[in-house]
Amino acid sequence: MTSLTITAEQRAMVEKNLPLVEHIVSRLAARFASNYSREDLVQTGTIGLIEATCRFDPDRSGVLDLRRSPHRGLDHRHAAP
Repeated sequence: MTSLTITAEQRAMVEKNLPLVEHIVSRLAARFASNYSREDLVQTGTIGLIEATCRFDPDRSGVLDLRRSPHRGLDHRHAAP
């Protein structure tokens, strides 16, 4: 498990965008209901949001771009043995 340290500014960005995670989970929950619980989807989406926030460089781009494959994180989560 990798440990991330985030700044207060990054934490604020994560908290501001958490409703987006909930919205996406609401849209995807029916599709993945047989394989993943809603809690798993929210957790995976939140981890993805934190990672995106840590990679975000405000000097390079003024907008945090959260567009990704909707199930990339789910596949990644189960890739480890």
